[in-house]
Amino acid sequence: MENFIRIPMEVLNDENITSSAKLLLGVIISFSNNKYQVAFANNARYARALDLAPRTITRLIKELKDQNYIIVKFDCYGTSRKISVNYSHERLK
Repeated sequence: MENFIRIPMEVLNDENITSSAKLLLGVIISFSNNKYQVAFANNARYARALDLAPRTITRLIKELKDQNYIIVKFDCYGTSRKISVNYSHERLK
């Protein structure tokens, strides 16, 4: 994990998502800085990183997913989640 997060200016200027969602996106970008380009952290880990409740993280992930900023995939058992940044999104190109 990097010691900082990056949030593209285009995302910061997006009025369709909350400030907390923008911060979470920055953390997801940081956590997905690996050879798979996927973040494997659970909601509790994101909550600790941002000093938020895990339930709030659930809502923010849904917000980012609904706005097409992230792609969320589960394993065939629905127990392991992978979050990847949707770099084909017009604000992330």
